Amino acid sequence: MARKLVHGLEGVGHVEGLDEELSAAFLRLDERGGVISLPRVDSTGGLFVGFLDRDADGVPTTLRYHDTKGSYVLGGCRDVGGSVSTLGTGLTRLRAQRVIAAGDSDVDYVEVDGMASEIDGLSNWTGMSTVTQTTDFGSWVNLHAENQQSILLGGDAEATVESSFTYNPSPKGNVFGITDLALLRTRTADLRSWQEHAAVHHMLQDLMCLVFGKPCLAGIVSVKREDDQPYAADDDDRRLWREVYEPTFGRSATWIEPLDRAKANPLFRLADVERRALEEWINNWALWSRPTWIAVTTMFQRGTTIESHLLQIGVALEALGYALWTAAGGLGRTPQYLELLELVTDSVYVEHPRIYAGQPVEAWRNGFNAAFKGTKHADNPLPTAMAARDFAAQGMNLIRAWLGTKLGVHDATLAAGFDRRG
Repeated sequence: MARKLVHGLEGVGHVEGLDEELSAAFLRLDERGGVISLPRVDSTGGLFVGFLDRDADGVPTTLRYHDTKGSYVLGGCRDVGGSVSTLGTGLTRLRAQRVIAAGDSDVDYVEVDGMASEIDGLSNWTGMSTVTQTTDFGSWVNLHAENQQSILLGGDAEATVESSFTYNPSPKGNVFGITDLALLRTRTADLRSWQEHAAVHHMLQDLMCLVFGKPCLAGIVSVKREDDQPYAADDDDRRLWREVYEPTFGRSATWIEPLDRAKANPLFRLADVERRALEEWINNWALWSRPTWIAVTTMFQRGTTIESHLLQIGVALEALGYALWTAAGGLGRTPQYLELLELVTDSVYVEHPRIYAGQPVEAWRNGFNAAFKGTKHADNPLPTAMAARDFAAQGMNLIRAWLGTKLGVHDATLAAGFDRRG
């Protein structure tokens, strides 16, 4: 029976792809992926020097690991050194970015035609839940879990939100529970690179972070390839999705708690979005993902100074203005910073005190520009800590408001969303 790929899992088996013969190996999953330890002996009696004497190609990017529990593809492999002894024995260590529970074929999973991830906030934002409950004033409670119809978000990768639940009939202590999840799946008719599928999942994680105004965790769950299926497509509609362990897939931090869906209030919901606008935004991830990526990164940082926070938000707004200029044709010279900032504010239809602090938009732009330049350039006056904090928060809200506007959300809905968190 295949095991669950979880942090701390260990196994002893063989690695295929390093030499002509299988290499004995010890695999351990940690917080950054998988570590493969290979005992080696120098047949000439000299010290073992790992892969330093290999050809220029070094360690193959993809390897395959086998043990009694199954076959696994190791992706993103690299040599991380090892140790040697005077007896001519040594231990070489490789690191794999991801581990995939694959079949017996030679598929390397560098490209896939399906990917699934779990993203905090997706259930709340879409309104999708498998659980309904009824009660009789404390006399009895009925919990009912049932998968819901999937929601197509669209795009070239056919991004879809699908419900999922698990239930263990045995209690944990005195608690019986149902785990209710919403999974994001991308599917393509042909094979696409791992990065191309992942980009859509990363965009949706950033969307959840901006919608809720707080860090939302995400993690990859599984991937699919049609040429690594135990079922024949002509005879069976079932498809097998292969489990993936890749802890660095999405944004994460050890100090971040999962989003509490009962308390989290989104700026807007899927029902407020124009689906065609959402699909266009997803398809153009190469254009729009950079500014949101820079902005959301600040949510996953801890212990940074207020000035550093303002700097990153300022850079994110610069990237967003440049993306808007590029989308409009990008003719002539590249606009200056204040002009790029104006492109952003001109594209946002809602005005709210949490964005512009009750000032005219032009006055706010000038104030933000001065504070940004003051933190960036030594020959400009440094803003006060309170001003840096406020401008950073307002700049983040401007990006959030831009995204809502970009997705077709009505300005009154955005204003009401900011009011709820006022």
